[in-house]
Amino acid sequence: MLTFQQQISEAEAQLRKLTSRMRTAFNEVPLAAPSTYFQDRLHNIRTETGEDVDARVTLRVVEDWFATEHDKSRRLLVADAKTIFGEIQGLHRELQTFNKKLSSFNTSLQEHLEHSSAVFDNLSELKISIYSGVEELDYWSVINKITNDREEWTQEDSLPSVDAVAHLNALLAIWDGNRGINAQFKSLVSIRGSVREQGNFRQFRNRAELENISSNGLSYLVLIILFLGFIGKVRGNAPVQLTWCVDELKAIDAENIVSLCNYLGQNRITLCTAFPDPDAETLMLFEHKYKLDAERRLVHCELALENDATDDGELELAWEDGE
Repeated sequence: MLTFQQQISEAEAQLRKLTSRMRTAFNEVPLAAPSTYFQDRLHNIRTETGEDVDARVTLRVVEDWFATEHDKSRRLLVADAKTIFGEIQGLHRELQTFNKKLSSFNTSLQEHLEHSSAVFDNLSELKISIYSGVEELDYWSVINKITNDREEWTQEDSLPSVDAVAHLNALLAIWDGNRGINAQFKSLVSIRGSVREQGNFRQFRNRAELENISSNGLSYLVLIILFLGFIGKVRGNAPVQLTWCVDELKAIDAENIVSLCNYLGQNRITLCTAFPDPDAETLMLFEHKYKLDAERRLVHCELALENDATDDGELELAWEDGE
């Protein structure tokens, strides 16, 4: 049997072992509240007594922490965690709202596109999607998880779970030291779509592909139809007349120029354009026709039937000086 003295020695050895683990636990996160409190208390005790702190004194410091400081520190941690996770959740909410609004806009835009694409010759099955790159952001999946985490641990007013902290660390791993994380909505939007021209199916996934989709003005028409969709969405049923300036109208084939002018008129849009080689067939689509002469004066244009011919006669241009 162990003597009483041996039992005391073993108990003290066990106490030293346990308090050593406590020291390690308190100092695990430098500058955190437990570590700061523990180090300050031990330093003050050494200063006051001039002796090393033994296991019994260490245990008393630990007891004091849980009696006076632990709950206070925990409340501060919970409050800070709610603030940090809340700001991330706010960013997630903004991006999600942006995504939903873009999706809703897309739906209403398609209704206009289906009608518009049927207006022009050799153009059908036009589909344009205003694409959102939100879900392709490198941090989207992480802030999505953090948002879900916050909904769980805040309900019980507890500290974030181990998984929640791991997700926060994953976000910090891609955090820009100068700018943090941010999202420029303009850079998150792109245009994708497809169209069938004269039986040929064509696709575009960005602006460059749209501009080069055809050599006969098809991309021009697609852009105009897209802008009409935007105008229809913003203007709604308000009786507002707009004026559009369209450059290089002759890039579009003649049949579709007629369709375009008529369709813009139906949508309460007045077309204003300029081109270097006017012809009577195109000019007759416009109520007001002008040119600049060599002296950069405005000259008015009138259309007349050649030799006072009938409806089968050819149109000719007559220019008159205008003030």
